Amino acid sequence: MTNNEPSKEKNSLASAAFVLFKKDYRKNLAASFTFLMIEIMVIAVAYAYSFSLIVTVPFLLIPFFFALQMSVSSYKGGAPLSSRVFLRFFGLYFSPSTPFYGVYRVFLCLLKALGVAFLSSLLIGGVYYSIAVSVDPSFLASVDQLGSIIESGTSQDLYDFLASNGPIMLYQRVLILSSYGLGFYMFVHALSVNTLNPYVRMALQGAPSRVANGIFGGGFKEIRRGFYKEYYKSLWPGILLLVGGYLAGIGFGLVWFTDPDRLFVLGLAGSGLFTFAFIPYLLDVVELLATRYEKNFAEYSLNMAKRTLDQLKAERQLSDKEISDMEDQLKRAQDLQNLKSPEKGDEDKKDGENQDPK
Repeated sequence: MTNNEPSKEKNSLASAAFVLFKKDYRKNLAASFTFLMIEIMVIAVAYAYSFSLIVTVPFLLIPFFFALQMSVSSYKGGAPLSSRVFLRFFGLYFSPSTPFYGVYRVFLCLLKALGVAFLSSLLIGGVYYSIAVSVDPSFLASVDQLGSIIESGTSQDLYDFLASNGPIMLYQRVLILSSYGLGFYMFVHALSVNTLNPYVRMALQGAPSRVANGIFGGGFKEIRRGFYKEYYKSLWPGILLLVGGYLAGIGFGLVWFTDPDRLFVLGLAGSGLFTFAFIPYLLDVVELLATRYEKNFAEYSLNMAKRTLDQLKAERQLSDKEISDMEDQLKRAQDLQNLKSPEKGDEDKKDGENQDPK
């Protein structure tokens, strides 16, 4: 192997995904534009009622994102692009009888986002406060006044003070927008990583959602380092677009507004506008990563099944016939996996072919 070959292999994922994106760019942009319309609707409602995001994101926006992911994967496999197909996938997201129920692990993504938002609010709030009381006498005076109002003032006095005091209002905006922004980034990041899960679910061929999520979580731990290396190498432009859009939306809103909730919604709008055309490329990258690590998840699934069988045998919860049947099933699954798994050289060759549209 020459010195240039490792570099070529490292660049293969992004190059292959870009080739796939260009090949179907008209369908990609049409599908992502449809998703943008849903984003606009969600943002429009949130602009008036920011708490609506609690309902519209998990029950409308994320299911439509799932429909977009499945539609992109479907038409790249030769299926037509149509609103009927799109809506069919939207419905599959909610059905407990399908292999995709709970596929994005949204609740776990939300917990991670809330954790990041809370920790960042403590860190950023502490750093800002320490600096501001040292360099800004007006901020220190406002803090002293706030303490006096808390001790002897009414709730209305406190509300009026927080809504009118310049240094305190600036502190609030910085704290809320930065912590919300970092929490939003973590939520999008966790959701993006979990877009690998639908392909794992399809490979598992109908395993229960709880079992499938266990296999995905355990298998992902084994590939995490290599996955993230390729993931960030291929998707860093999208991260810049996401963060840049958030800051641009807030900057645009500051011309007219000071309300942090409304500024946050405008930040979300900026991120959605900046990234909507990038999403199909993201999904191409994830699908290529799913293909690359399919064997790892299959091996983890088989190993978990073997450990379960060994435990059941040790506890003598199965008859000899049941044990024999399960061992035969495992052997057939292992033989099938050996037939499906390409050699490393074949994978590299395939990546190279994907880079070359000719």
